[in-house]
Amino acid sequence: MILNPETEMYDLNASGHVSLYETAPELANDLRRYFSRCNNQGIEANLDFTNEGYGLYANGAWEIIEKVAEECSIGMDKLTIHISDMFASYPCKTIPQVNDKWLDVYVPTTEPPATDFKKFGHFVGRVSADRLAMHVMLEKYKDDMWYSIWKGWDFDEEFFARFKNYIRFLGDKGTKIGRAREIVEQLPLKNTFENPSRDDFYTWPMQVAPLHRYYKNMFVDIVSETDLDTCFTTEKTLRPIIFKTPFLLMAGKGTLQKLKDIGFQTFDNWWAEDYDNYAHRERLEKILDIVEWISVQYNVKKYKEEMNSILEHNYNHYVNKEWIPYAKKLGVPDIAFGDTRTWE
Repeated sequence: MILNPETEMYDLNASGHVSLYETAPELANDLRRYFSRCNNQGIEANLDFTNEGYGLYANGAWEIIEKVAEECSIGMDKLTIHISDMFASYPCKTIPQVNDKWLDVYVPTTEPPATDFKKFGHFVGRVSADRLAMHVMLEKYKDDMWYSIWKGWDFDEEFFARFKNYIRFLGDKGTKIGRAREIVEQLPLKNTFENPSRDDFYTWPMQVAPLHRYYKNMFVDIVSETDLDTCFTTEKTLRPIIFKTPFLLMAGKGTLQKLKDIGFQTFDNWWAEDYDNYAHRERLEKILDIVEWISVQYNVKKYKEEMNSILEHNYNHYVNKEWIPYAKKLGVPDIAFGDTRTWE
């Protein structure tokens, strides 16, 4: 059990509970010790998930928390969850924390070097089943796509079973599974960096600078977000915003609408955005339909010029923190915003 000495919160960020499917007994035991400590000292329980915003229902964590809280006589009125998902809501007191990436404002100040123009971009750090499925399906466009994909872990049969679910209605499943197995043996895979490290793929904000040249020289970013069960938006969504690039968002159901709710604009004048009504496999399929449409368009640079007012609006809306009043109107508490810093 790891306690934050300043806040007295049980810090799940530092405890290594990344995959709660695999660490359920450890999580339950840690919670029992922490809740017992709260009872002995007469203090309320606080659980810190502020480093990430994974859906606690989907990953099984909430079921464990609720069960152990009842076992230890911790009422929902005595339990607070702090989580880095500004739209999170649980039966206990929930304090949404805006992800730090939204508060560390990155402002590009130099013109990137020129490179070949391509229609698509797909930049991935950790390889999950949905991200691998997306990359496999995008390989037919690889000559017209900037891409980088770092690596993952636990490429076991359970992983490939999840992968199969994503591509089961997308053509020759056997060939795609074979290609997926080849890819995980070849990682990292890219046509961008000379010597890729994990920092090149996701560190915010300073290490995104090398990506600027690719965003400037592509039409649309196919974003593969961290969690597909929540509206948890990270630097992956911010990258196309700060680099003024259109995007398709492989994320949780309704995430695109949440961006609109806090004042950002999207691209429904050019393609259907009803994909935001879907999750997981169905969302991937809808996005691939749009990708196929884009792939046969002759002059996408013209479309990008038409989108310029939206791209400029989104950039300024983020850099000037104009989205914060919108979020507050939606009920996100002041405490969620913390300190902001600007990087150039």
